[in-house]
Amino acid sequence: MNNQIAVFEQKKIRHIEHEGDTYFSVVDVIEALTDSPNPNNYWAKLKSREEQLVTVCHRLKMAATDGRQRVTDCANTEGVFRIIMSVPSPKAEPFKTWLASLGKRELDEMNDPELGFDRLREIYQAQGYTDECIKQRLQTIDTRKKLTDEWKKRGVKEGHEYSILTAVIAKGTFGMTPSEHKNLKGLEKQNLRDHMTDLELIFTALGESATKIYNMKKYLFFLLILVLGCKNVPEKKAVSDESEQKELIEVLSEKYPFGFCINGPAGKVVKMTTDKIELTSEKETDFFIEPGAPPYQKANAPLLLNSVDNTKPFTFSFKVTPVHNVKYDAGMAFIYIDKKNWLKFAFEADERMNKRIVTVKTKDFSDDNNHDVVKSKSVFMKISSDAKVIGFYYSIDGKEWQLVRVFKNEYPSVIKVGIGTQSPAGNGNSSVFEKIDFSEQSVTDFRMGI
Repeated sequence: MNNQIAVFEQKKIRHIEHEGDTYFSVVDVIEALTDSPNPNNYWAKLKSREEQLVTVCHRLKMAATDGRQRVTDCANTEGVFRIIMSVPSPKAEPFKTWLASLGKRELDEMNDPELGFDRLREIYQAQGYTDECIKQRLQTIDTRKKLTDEWKKRGVKEGHEYSILTAVIAKGTFGMTPSEHKNLKGLEKQNLRDHMTDLELIFTALGESATKIYNMKKYLFFLLILVLGCKNVPEKKAVSDESEQKELIEVLSEKYPFGFCINGPAGKVVKMTTDKIELTSEKETDFFIEPGAPPYQKANAPLLLNSVDNTKPFTFSFKVTPVHNVKYDAGMAFIYIDKKNWLKFAFEADERMNKRIVTVKTKDFSDDNNHDVVKSKSVFMKISSDAKVIGFYYSIDGKEWQLVRVFKNEYPSVIKVGIGTQSPAGNGNSSVFEKIDFSEQSVTDFRMGI
């Protein structure tokens, strides 16, 4: 799915075709309507205030400013109209008109690609670029497309691998990567090529043209080896500064299906690598409301969650490896409504230090259930819903699933789903989560979990 760019009053709006419909980046729409310096935060607060907005969104991958494919909230035309109703903006009506006209323009450009270049030329002219600079910029766009078409033929994956190959070419052309080049120019989210000089654009086109013309097996083999070898990225250290907290959550939400942290702060409890998340809990952290005596009530374990449209099917799965230091230490999946209404699905150490599957269904008081003992240090866990029932499953190998429990889905239209870690009787623990996946479909067999 390749995203495209449309422009509303000099603001770029990413959009993508998905299941026969056009979906727009909600963050881009928010920025266009509000001119907010931080549209991500604006949208996060709006979702928190009006949870029903989640129901008009899909989480789709789009190319970010760094060229990588990142997951972001998207809405079709109808969904965007609904979001506009919640955003006070004098641009609302002009934006609706623009959106309505966009469909016809896209069809025209599909039939005649030259019209797309004509539109880009008009955009750059409106932004004050010289004719020579516009000519060079359009040439680099055309050259870049031919180069990426060549990469696609050779099996290079869009996103991260494209970024690595682009960085190699830039390093050879300018002696620096695109990110280093942006830092040199003092750019943040802006497109680097839109801020290049005429000579820089010429050299960029020359470098990318030479790469395509050479088309040497050894050269491409070297580049692909570089791509495949760049898998181990240093983990992001824990942070405490408020701005870095926001950055961490933004990065998390781009790669994983999580938008906020409960009982954080995120920088203190979350560590993230390229393919894993580690959650750390402090001592005596738990989610439990004792139904008997003595009275016991806690809801202080750290959770990473995201709002989910509960009127539609979904499946959430991952592999978890908790550190079981003492009894009740656990890594877990979670469905959260509020502090007295939630579902916990845990890989937990029991009173005899047996590692077992545990479920806790809570509404005012906790219904606690111990299930199978698991000998391995890691387990795959899955939650699936068809909007009518919710199923909990576990697996040792991620292929053959065992039903743990099925519930009637009696929860609100928007719920929060995610992961957590706890240490009710200990001094803290950590749980590593990997192979995290969220999809908008349910299992087809609720007994077999497949």
